[in-house]
Amino acid sequence: MTLNSIALICARPTGLNPGMLSVDLAGIQLLERLNQNRNITWTLFNTEAQGSIVYGDRDCIVYKLLDDLRLLENFDRVVFWGDFAHWLLYATQEWVPRTMRRLGSMSEAEGMNKWFHLFFLGGAERLLQKVIVFGSTLYGLTAKQLAVGAYYDSLQSMYGSCRAAMPRDFYSAVFINQLVGANNAVLGCDCAFFLDDAKLLSTLGKECHGISTIIAEGKALPLLVCAIGRTQSASLLSYFSSLVANRMGASIVFLPWLANNGIHGLCESLDLLSRSSYVITDIYHCAVSSLRLGKSTIAFGSTSPSPTHSLSDKKKEILFRQHLIGHNYVATERVSQAVIQDSSLGSLVDEVVGLLQDKLSVETANALLKTHVDSSSNLLQMALVTD
Repeated sequence: MTLNSIALICARPTGLNPGMLSVDLAGIQLLERLNQNRNITWTLFNTEAQGSIVYGDRDCIVYKLLDDLRLLENFDRVVFWGDFAHWLLYATQEWVPRTMRRLGSMSEAEGMNKWFHLFFLGGAERLLQKVIVFGSTLYGLTAKQLAVGAYYDSLQSMYGSCRAAMPRDFYSAVFINQLVGANNAVLGCDCAFFLDDAKLLSTLGKECHGISTIIAEGKALPLLVCAIGRTQSASLLSYFSSLVANRMGASIVFLPWLANNGIHGLCESLDLLSRSSYVITDIYHCAVSSLRLGKSTIAFGSTSPSPTHSLSDKKKEILFRQHLIGHNYVATERVSQAVIQDSSLGSLVDEVVGLLQDKLSVETANALLKTHVDSSSNLLQMALVTD
């Protein structure tokens, strides 16, 4: 069969979250690379909204609303691209409540039925055989959730019939293989690791230089970029990061990653990260971007054994541990305690400085990560183009 058309089903396109934008831009770049010697068309779908994310006077990303499975019938491949798409808590905590608000007259039961229908393609074998699930996660899946019979059956049907399943974390890969009783899933990566930063920034040129870049250009090197915004201890973590920068003799610039929304904001953030030597963040996709750029990176986050606040509680920890840099994941509880006690603050600052300046470990981890991302890209493209 000749590959002619691909449907890419993306997360909610708010246009505000730079991490989600980086995921979708990476998908577009991947399809463009795949199309260099082919004649492939593609459409980006979303299950909640349609519209465009605009940069300047042009559409950078265009989404079509997926509210009827007949829209997928004529595509050769259907790709679920990133996010928590097939996790039950994503439905109950996020997708169904938003859909009920959007449609107004829908009940919770009707919302759940709609989620099962759209995200598991109604169990239609002809569609499931076209499916590739890439970069998504089920890391918080529990046996209690599987007690919902329709959910268990839908997961088995999806992952037992799809062309390829490449979740972004090893927990999800193991869970999927247990569900279907076969090694159907292999470890993929976060979709944003496929983003070509240099290509994106060169396309936009000087337009991506924002206030953070201007501030950075007036600072002495080396430069430490600090992006905090996902924890309730923002001021404390920023203070601690300043101590780290001071101990290293580095200049520090605070990056408003979450406030830098839209295409322009994302590019401003990536431009600043590309100029840095070190990055400290508590934001998942800022960490992904930093690692993709090969920067020495520290991530702050909770040490709770399971997701407690949101679906994304454990993303950073899993990301760092599976890519052999778990020691660079620093518990916010440790920082809080050290600042309060003061007596242990200096030793924790020294520890983080040592991690950031461990050049050999950084180079080793970067090389391994690049090899894995390249391998994931090759496997994904094979799943797309081969019969």
